[in-house]
Amino acid sequence: MKKFVFFIVSTIVFLFLLFSIFFYKSYDYKDYQITSSLFKSQIKRNNKSLIKKNYYTKDFDFSDVNKDGNLELALVYKNYLTRKSLVEVYSLKENPELILSKELSKYKPWRVKFGNILGDEEEELLIGFIKKTPLHPIMDKRCFAYKIDWENKSYIPMYRASRFLQSFTDFTSYDLDKDGYAELFLIEKNRDGSNRLTCYKWHGYGYQLFYKSKDYKKLKEFTKSEKLMVDGREVFLQDEKLIIGEKNEKL
Repeated sequence: MKKFVFFIVSTIVFLFLLFSIFFYKSYDYKDYQITSSLFKSQIKRNNKSLIKKNYYTKDFDFSDVNKDGNLELALVYKNYLTRKSLVEVYSLKENPELILSKELSKYKPWRVKFGNILGDEEEELLIGFIKKTPLHPIMDKRCFAYKIDWENKSYIPMYRASRFLQSFTDFTSYDLDKDGYAELFLIEKNRDGSNRLTCYKWHGYGYQLFYKSKDYKKLKEFTKSEKLMVDGREVFLQDEKLIIGEKNEKL
């Protein structure tokens, strides 16, 4: 009996350590460092601790949203014990200011991204959820856009459409054609199991498809980079087509 109990306890400890190693991540952005383990996250600047949280950091993004010289930081947090999920935005002044904090567990947030999709003086906040919608009542990934309400420390819905042309696996925002507007890029799923990269631009009151790539056998996710990259390969716009990898590739 004692051997059996010892075996169970040892197995649990081993699995906990294995999961802890698997979930540990470390990122650097300019003079900021983000470390995240299964039950703890920390943001530092020049090795000085700024923000601590008893959550795992699922995703984050930095940008000077309102062009005041201070970076903003958006985060998606997940507590795997309580199954609670948070989306938070901080203004990274000398002492970080919490701009908004939303408990969004039932919507399963998984991605955050800033982007100036309107080309105006302030960037929008894009949040990825996994949820049903009234017009598409199955669990699927969504990308909703919000304006940050600085005065009330909240956000204002701007775009919450049910879906794009196809279901997608990942999204990001980037001004690829340098026109002052951040496009929305998706890795969309084709019916045959392949993927394609698509580019949507804000048009009036919603998104319109502008560019797309050829079909690729498998695309995983966008790489965190100051360039637009998918699975570590840079994305280019060539002859009104998106290509991933080498520029001047035959289309």
